[in-house]
Amino acid sequence: MASQAFGWSQRKRKPARRRTATSTSGGGWPARCTRSVPCRPLPRVTVGLDCEVVLRTATQDIGTGTIISQIVADAMGVPLDVIQAHIGDTALPAAGLSAASATIASVSGPVDRAARAARDAVVRLAVADERSPLSGVPATRSKPGTVT
Repeated sequence: MASQAFGWSQRKRKPARRRTATSTSGGGWPARCTRSVPCRPLPRVTVGLDCEVVLRTATQDIGTGTIISQIVADAMGVPLDVIQAHIGDTALPAAGLSAASATIASVSGPVDRAARAARDAVVRLAVADERSPLSGVPATRSKPGTVT
């Protein structure tokens, strides 16, 4: 058992029993309990008339903008250079947890879903518009970036 391996059973039962002229120390078991308020990430992905794709989410972290841009580009089937990621502002749509290396894990799924929803909306508009070269083409789900 771990307590035997480091001498827990031989500890002095009263706290702060080891004292020197400059310090007091004792033995204990580290523990942490954290309560957090759940946050439902609500990233927003928009596609402009110039085909520029903009992701907005309040998340922040070094490197997050690049990673979530890659997620959006992959989900939409567009080049990375047309993606703009706006992050790090509380005025932007809510983001998930940004702590303990959990940022990407908490925002990547919602970002992917938002990008796919934006792609699907663009495809629906394109196939419904009689002026579109895609007018009347069935908008079946296939690989991102294609309509079959």
